[in-house]
Amino acid sequence: MSITAGYHKIKTSSGKYLTLLSQTGNVTAQTSNGATNQTWDVQPAGSSTYTIRNTGYDTSTYAYSAGQNGSAVTGSTSSLEWSIVTSNGNYFFLPGSDNSLAWNVQDDGSVKLNGKQLTNSGQQFTIDNWAMSLQRAHQTFSTPRLAWTRLNKGANKSNTLLGVPGLGVPNTIVFFARRKLKLRSLFSL
Repeated sequence: MSITAGYHKIKTSSGKYLTLLSQTGNVTAQTSNGATNQTWDVQPAGSSTYTIRNTGYDTSTYAYSAGQNGSAVTGSTSSLEWSIVTSNGNYFFLPGSDNSLAWNVQDDGSVKLNGKQLTNSGQQFTIDNWAMSLQRAHQTFSTPRLAWTRLNKGANKSNTLLGVPGLGVPNTIVFFARRKLKLRSLFSL
């Protein structure tokens, strides 16, 4: 069982998801909330190592740690390579430079590096398949044909305009008014 490159939600043995609450904050285990700061983009970085980027922030924010026993796993604009190993259907996240340490969920929900113990439930993670479906949806909906562009940035949320370029109808606009969806095609603006 190996991890595939792409978007994933990383689930703890207690059923919570790894969450980055601020761009440079600590990684913590939180109840699923559907937010993008609970989704991680895992990409190969070298020979059996990966970068792990959180998707919840505008700039590249990676899982990072000082690499010492007891140090927190945090967000950072600096990337760090991680080894991801599997055992008995679980994933373990290890600093690429030191395979004696592993991510460990603490009693308070924070994630720190501690000595690797494959039987420690705080170090055992699974990958939520929903996030892999999200990756396929992202690849589908990020095409220019289906990209949504917000046209009106006004504070009135009951009247929001969104453009849907390239649907075959020139200048298509979706108008949300009082929670009713109306599709209007404007041939000239």
